[in-house]
Amino acid sequence: MKLRVKPVFVSHEEAFFRKLPSAEKIKEKVDRIMDELTRNIEEYVSLEKPAILTSFNDIDSLLMDISRDIDVFIGFRIGGMGHRLLAKVGLLKLPLILLGPSVINYDIAAYVKELGGEVYVPLNYTELNRVLKYLYIRKKLSRSKILYISSKGLPPFSVISGACNLEKLREKFGIETISISSEQLFEEYSKISNIDVEEDFNELVGKAGEKHVDDKEIFKALRLHKAILNLIKKYNVDMMAISCAEPIYYREKVTPCLSISLLKDMGIPAACEGDLSLLMGTIFLMELSGKAAFIGNLWPHNIDKNIFRISHDVPSIKMRGFKERGYRYSIYDFHDQKYGVTLYVDLELDKNVTLARMHMSLDKLLVIKGKVISSYQGINCRQTLDIIVENSKKLLRKLPVYGHHFALVYGDYVEEIVELSEILGFKADVI
Repeated sequence: MKLRVKPVFVSHEEAFFRKLPSAEKIKEKVDRIMDELTRNIEEYVSLEKPAILTSFNDIDSLLMDISRDIDVFIGFRIGGMGHRLLAKVGLLKLPLILLGPSVINYDIAAYVKELGGEVYVPLNYTELNRVLKYLYIRKKLSRSKILYISSKGLPPFSVISGACNLEKLREKFGIETISISSEQLFEEYSKISNIDVEEDFNELVGKAGEKHVDDKEIFKALRLHKAILNLIKKYNVDMMAISCAEPIYYREKVTPCLSISLLKDMGIPAACEGDLSLLMGTIFLMELSGKAAFIGNLWPHNIDKNIFRISHDVPSIKMRGFKERGYRYSIYDFHDQKYGVTLYVDLELDKNVTLARMHMSLDKLLVIKGKVISSYQGINCRQTLDIIVENSKKLLRKLPVYGHHFALVYGDYVEEIVELSEILGFKADVI
């Protein structure tokens, strides 16, 4: 899927010293700007055939483009004033981008916004790509589906603050939800043999630094992962939340921890304990960063030193980025229970991180900037990170409002989340 962007070039209405160029000059300007756009925009954008408007009558041609699944107009004045005609484009029910710090661009934007249109005026190509990324994320979400695996339904069995309203999730972001029971997952699991996952086993174990769990448990965990992948393909979904604390996992002596780690490394947002608020935070951070997220329970460790801890059994290997080399990892069982499979990942320290969790109302997202200073194996869940935050007491007051389950990625994405929130229609609550 790509974001389909239609360049619109306007030459209209002489005023002051602004003359209307000849057809030859118009073509030269259009070719030059199209070449610049092609060289500077990101790969998730599809540049469509440009439109050249010289009168209000030409607007009718753009109405046809709207019906052909165009997502965004990007407008350029190449002759005359052009602002009244560009403003008309901005009121055609699609976002309009006006590139560059032009006073006329600001004038058009103010007019169109007041009349209910959606306009963005990025300063340069760097800012343009950020706006396009946000619009791409919005489009991607509007066509996304969650696979929700639970026999208990909502609120989730073990994290009740993740009980987002599914109808509001659809109305606000366009995300659909397909719900199946844990029993349906295990029915699929029962169809998969060790032979079906032998190649995955060899790859996982072969790349591991250490292995502290029996092979049979790894095979079981990979069979469960394969079952989840089969269901993701069957239902054509894009993300997954699984209520893994339900008794069936303990009766079957297998957990989905490994699968959640591997899904995130594949670029598929996934959340444990059926927590939809966690899943939404994971989605936003992974989409903005292009990196797999660490997810876990967050609590105060040393308030006087502004240190919080985040701990869970589903760390990610691809936290440098999906296209980058993964971190070294070791394989363990689940909480020393002699079954289940979890990873410990040798993550980098003294690096900035961003944490996020969506409120169950879907109206606000808690965003935290911090720095990871320590990593521990097995002191709570399989992996625990110590994070220094800027205002621990403020964060402490927010946890009873949002809950404890957070996503984390390397890097500072606070500004991007704030900008994305304005486009998606929720509040970014920043610490």
